[in-house]
Parts: sequence; structure tokens; C-alpha cells
Amino acid sequence: MYEGRTVSVVMPAYNEESSIEGVILGFKKLGYVDEILVVDNNSSDRTAQIASASGARVIKEFNQGYGFACKRALLEASGDYIILTESDDTFTPRDVIKFLAYTDDFDMVQGTRTTKELIAKSANMRFGLKWGNWLVAKILQVLYNGPALTDMGCTYRLIKKGSLEKIKSLLDVGGSAFLAKMTIAALKQRVKTIEISVNYLERKGKSKITGTFLGAASVALGMLAIIFRNLFISGQEQRTEPNDPSLPGTITFSAPLIPEPPACVPSVLGTALSSSFEFNLKHLQTGLLAFILFSAVMFSFSIAKPFNLDETDFAIAAQSVIKDPAIFSKDPDIGLWHPPVYIYSLALAFKMFGENTVVARGLGVLYYFLGFIFLLLTCRELFKGKEFYLITLIAGAFYLINPILIQYSMLIDIDGGLLMLSTIAFAYFFIRYNNEGMTVRKLVFLGVLIGCMLLIKFTTPPLIAPAIFLFYLSRRDYKGALINTFLIFIIGSTLAFSLWYIYCLIFHVDMLFPIHYTFSTKMSQGGLGLSANKVGMVLISLVFFIKWVSPAFVILMAGSALARVRTCVLNKISGNIDFLLMLGSLVFVFYLYYFPRMAMMKYQTPLYPVSIILISSFIYDTAIKNVLIDKRGFKIIGALVAITTAYHTFLLPHDPLKLMLYGRSALPPFLTDKPFLLAALSLGPFLAVPLFLYFTSTKGKIFSSFILGLFIIAFASEVSLDIKQASNYTTANSWNNYGEKGEAETISYLNERLGPDEPFVARKDIGYYLTKYPNGSTGRNFQYNYIFRATTEKDKAVALRSVIENNPRYIQIDASCNPKNALELLWPFYDLDKSFNDFMILRRKDVKSQD
Repeated sequence: MYEGRTVSVVMPAYNEESSIEGVILGFKKLGYVDEILVVDNNSSDRTAQIASASGARVIKEFNQGYGFACKRALLEASGDYIILTESDDTFTPRDVIKFLAYTDDFDMVQGTRTTKELIAKSANMRFGLKWGNWLVAKILQVLYNGPALTDMGCTYRLIKKGSLEKIKSLLDVGGSAFLAKMTIAALKQRVKTIEISVNYLERKGKSKITGTFLGAASVALGMLAIIFRNLFISGQEQRTEPNDPSLPGTITFSAPLIPEPPACVPSVLGTALSSSFEFNLKHLQTGLLAFILFSAVMFSFSIAKPFNLDETDFAIAAQSVIKDPAIFSKDPDIGLWHPPVYIYSLALAFKMFGENTVVARGLGVLYYFLGFIFLLLTCRELFKGKEFYLITLIAGAFYLINPILIQYSMLIDIDGGLLMLSTIAFAYFFIRYNNEGMTVRKLVFLGVLIGCMLLIKFTTPPLIAPAIFLFYLSRRDYKGALINTFLIFIIGSTLAFSLWYIYCLIFHVDMLFPIHYTFSTKMSQGGLGLSANKVGMVLISLVFFIKWVSPAFVILMAGSALARVRTCVLNKISGNIDFLLMLGSLVFVFYLYYFPRMAMMKYQTPLYPVSIILISSFIYDTAIKNVLIDKRGFKIIGALVAITTAYHTFLLPHDPLKLMLYGRSALPPFLTDKPFLLAALSLGPFLAVPLFLYFTSTKGKIFSSFILGLFIIAFASEVSLDIKQASNYTTANSWNNYGEKGEAETISYLNERLGPDEPFVARKDIGYYLTKYPNGSTGRNFQYNYIFRATTEKDKAVALRSVIENNPRYIQIDASCNPKNALELLWPFYDLDKSFNDFMILRRKDVKSQD
């Protein structure tokens, strides 16, 4: 008993005969424990008999599973304070007093096994297990606005009997992810919770769950699934039967709410006018899961593709950081071109899992899925009631199939997924705090976020300042425009440059180098001036932008932006969603005008999540609400998407409107002699889908039908692009955003033919693989093929002489090195040996082919 309250210690047990007696006796000796309850989960040894003989009350739980046993133990306990622990002797009974000490202030006290000083050397707390638990705990903490959490797999915890009554109906997980669900249930029911450090010892016997890597990974994935699945369910919703029509948030498309269509218009999308179709949380979860699986499949085709061009510089820099954190001050060939956060996160990934493309690209995939979570959270802040589910499904689907986000998140480049993640995370917290009411503490937190973003990249985060300023200005909050914007960026910039100064001081790094590189060298390629060349580059950048994201998506982007502007003008005030409009517009315009180039989309990656939310709201407001869609209607739309996707994938190279942009070069070979026929065929779906929807919808608004048709075509175009990129392409981020074929084959071909110390000429990524990867230096000496970019006759002569002096057997050329120049210079001395799609390998004429 503790301060007049009874204490129960409960534990699940499965084949723990070697440890159960010692655990029970240890708790009995404390003097605080009134009851010890053991739930035997179908043990095949003497666990139950030994527990009973040791003085514990033993209950049998026939449903096999850690969660079933834990829930039964909690519900059967009779004490005012219930302490859940393990029966494997990994926890010390004396830590009970720590839990009890917090009961005056908290209703649930969780343990954490992540304090280094309290972990026994022989305990099963491997590096991956410890930090995996920490990561899952932090995800749960952020998503559910919980207390500081560092360990989601710690069984040792205390809960008061009254608080258990509040959450017991929510404890519906029978497997190993039970602990995560218990924490979620407590946070949803506002059970006051804290986490404290506990001792963690070597277990007796073999772990049934986390003893192997696969077991631990399975538990982590299960916990993440529970976390995401319950994200948008309130405690009340979860207790409501799924078919209950009063389910909060249910979307009902009901015929009485929509006028009856004219008799001459056939109703295909809504035939049963007396029926309704409920779109609820289950549909949202199922739809998002399907798109997550699609996205994962797309990643699986590309995640192991070789590093490309500048990616090798980042890989080499990250590898060097592992050996020497001060490498940037010692090796002039390894430059700290950008702030250090990304390089060091990549180095950490290499240190933990080894240097390879899967690890490096996998880091970007992690950022991508975390960005997806913040996209969903932002939707939750912006939309309420019935609109939330459909807008969130549309936004989630567009995010998960977006070809730029899929391909560029895997780029080993500072401008990839980390910047996108931090931008959408900032947008979420800014919108959330505006909903709740901005305070000084929240402004400080936003400032810290800006500071972190500045340590990721110098150019994009400053664009958030004018976005905040314009947002408050549009709301006629002049005080907020001045004070909030000023405070956020003073705090952020002070934090970022203070940390940057300390870093440079410790490692003797040139503090001004990345600043000079970003603003003097890199950004000098852009500028505010207007010239014929600048206009041309802007147009080329726009063409590549349209080519990549599809014309239909671009039209939806423009339409959603104009719709928000119109709403702001009519209402004479902006909403929280308009912060996304201002942020996205600034990012788009800045990089398009100030820094136009074909790889512009790499820098605009943060634009897409915010644009996707705007587009999804636009589609819902202009199309979904104005067209009756029943269950049959959704099936028809799905069929249209499938047909249009197949059309784009197998007939057209990229998009139905590509002919308008590129002319006959867009035609498949078998139709190049029939341009007019193909023009009609290619534009057919673009025109036919909206017209079909117009004539078959129960509410004949051509604009609504047209927007719905654009949605179908944009969706089909992007899925088609994903499928094409999943083929034998390596994403190239410099001159051709559709990527290139043949890099892996070129590397393999040359590696088989080059001697260990032989010189050769190649692109830097090819050279990386043939000299430094994967088994250390090979001794080969390679020369960059960029020397062939020379344009003057004098420079061409110098380039040729430098090649001939080394007398390499093989020279690799491609689009990056001005192949026309290279071939003109080398034909007298070299023959074409092999061609792999976009790569050519030349062989010295006095050397016979090895094929």
C-alpha cells in the first residue's frame, strides 16, 4: 500500500519459468505491493505453476498475443495503482517507488529504457532497437501533441484505476504494438502522462519479440501502423460502431440535397436518387494505404539505382565526415557548399547502415513519408467536418503519386526531401498556432524551426518571411505582420548563425564559404535583370516544369491559386489556407524568375505539398460538391482513371498535351507519319473526359465537370510518369529531368575491362564507382569528361592534348560533356566500342574489342 492506496503489479507471461519466481519475490519484498497478478498466455512450460507457488494470482488468457495478455492483466487488477511490468527480470522492482512518487501529479507514468547510465551492458538494447524506439516515440509525441517521449517499447508503467476505466474500451490491439495504443488512448482521453527513466537489465531466457532484427522491425512497423491509423480518430469516434450513421465526420452524398437533373440528361454518376453513399474514415484509411503501397513500389524500382552526377559529391563528403568531421577545412576537393545538416544526417546514415545507394536514398524516402504525415496534419488543421475526409484523400493521393516528390526525394542532394519536410512542417505549426492563438512561446518555437531550416539551406527559408508578412497583411493584422514576422526571423537567424559560428570555430571551417557559394557563385547565375536570354531560360524552365508534372496538374495549380485570390478579394480577408498560397507562390516565382534553369523543380520541391493541398481543396469546392457522386459514380471515375492511365502509359510518351508543347517528337514511331490523326487521338481524352462527365453528371455544370476531368487526367498523367520512371532510368537533376538510361550497364562494362591501375576518361559518377566504391580505392586514375565542354578551338586543343597524354584505352561520353565536341576531337584516335542508351564508350583504335 502507498499513502492509503492499494498497489497491484501485473505482468504477462509466456514461457518464463526461468525468471518468473525471482520477479515475483522481488516485488513482494518491496512492502508497497498489495497484489501480484500473472497472466499466463498459453505457456508450454511451468510458468503458471511456479508463479502460483511464488504467491502470485495466476489468470489464463487463451487469446495468444502480448496485447491480449497485457489488457487482461490490467483489467483484472484490483489495486488503485496498477503497475504493468515484464516477467523476464529485465526491470528492477525498486523502480516502483519512482512511479509512485509521481502519482500526486500524473495519472499515468511510463518508463523509458533510453538513459545510458541505467542500461546494463548485457541488456538487449542494441543501437538500432534503442533509436528505433526513440524515433517511434517521437513520431507519436509530435502527432498526438504528447509529453516528451523517448521509448515506445517499455512495458514498465503505472496507471491509476480511474484512468484505466477511461481508456479500457480503446485498448483493442492484441499484438506487440499494444503499448503504443495504450499511450495513444491515454493522450486522446486526456490522461495526464509523464515518462521517467528506469533501469534495464539483461533478460533471462530468449526474447520472443525483439530478440531478432526482423522481430524488432515488425514491432516498430506495427506501432507506426497503429499511430497513423488512429491519428484522425477521437476517443468518441473509436467507440462508435462503424455502421452507425451518427459517426462523426461521415460524408454523405445524398440526392435530396441536390436538385433533380433535367429529364434530357442521363444520370450515370447518380442513378439511385433515393440512396446515399457514406464516405468515412474507413474509406480514407483504405484509400491512403493503397496509395502508400503504390508509392513504396515506385521507390523499390529506383532506390538502388546508382548515384548520378552531383550526388557523388555528397556521398564522398558524407563518407569523409565519418572519418574526420573537420574534413572541410583540410581537403579542398571536399567543399561544404551548403549548411551542414544534410551532409551530417547522410554521414550518420552511412555510419549506422553502411555506405550504399539504398541507405542514402532511403534517408530521402524517410523524409518523404514524414512530409506525408505533416501534409495530413495540415489538412486536419484546415478542414473540418465532411470536407476533411475527401480533401485529405485527394491531397494524400496526389502527394503519394507526384513524380517530382518520388524522384527528387531520393536525390542525394541538399535540395531534396529534407527541405520539403521542414517546409511543410513549418506550415503545419504556423497554421495550427494561428488556429489556437499565437503566443510568445509559439513564436519562439517557429523561430527555432526557421533556424533549423537555415542550417539545411540558405535560399528557400528566407522566402517564408514575406509569406508570413503578406499573410498577416491580408488579414489586416498589421501588428502581427510586423512583430510576428520580425520575432520569428530574428530568433531563427540568430540561432542558425550562432550555431554555424560555433561549428566553424570548432572545426576551423571557413564560415563564409557556403554563404559565398550560395549567394555569390550559385545565385549569380540568376538575377533580377530582364534580357532575351533570361526570357528564353524562363520559358525553357516552364516547358520542363509542365513536361514533368503534366499540363493538367499545372492548370489545376493555376486554377486553385486564382480561386483563392478571388475568395480573398470577395471576402476582403484571407483564411489560414492562404498562407500556403503565399508560400507556394513565392517559392515558384523566385526560382522561376531569379534562377531559371531546366532543373528548377529540384529547388521547387517544397512547393508541391502546399500546392497539392490547395489543389485538393479547389477540386472539392468546384467539382465534388457540385456533382452528385454515389458509390457507382466513384466506380466510374476509377474506371476513367484506369483507362486514361493506360492510354498515357502505353500510347503517349508523357501526356496528352505533349504534342502542343513538343510537336512531332512526341509521337510514337508507328504514328509519326500521321500527325493530324495522332493530334486528335492525343487530345481526345483531354476533351472527352470532361465532356463525358458533363453529359452524365446529375448536375450539369460544365466548369465542375471540367475540373473533375482535369483531376482524372492529371492523376493519370502522374501515375504514367511514375511507371515510366520506374523503368531503367537514373534520375538526372541537371539537364534532363526525365533521367537517362544505361548508367549501371556502363559502370559494369568498364569495370570488367579496366585494369586495377589503368587511366580512363568518364563522368564523375562513373569515376566514383570505378575508383572509390564499394571496396575502397582501386588505384585507377580517371579524368573528368567535362573537358569536352570546351567551345573555342584553343580550349578544344588543350582538352585533346590532356587526353592523349594519358593515353586511356576507354573514354565514356554522354549528354553532360558536349558529346558533339568530344566525337569531333576523338574520331581520329577512337572508335565507338559500346553504347548503352544515353552513354557511349569509345575505345582507342589500336586496341581490339574484348567482346
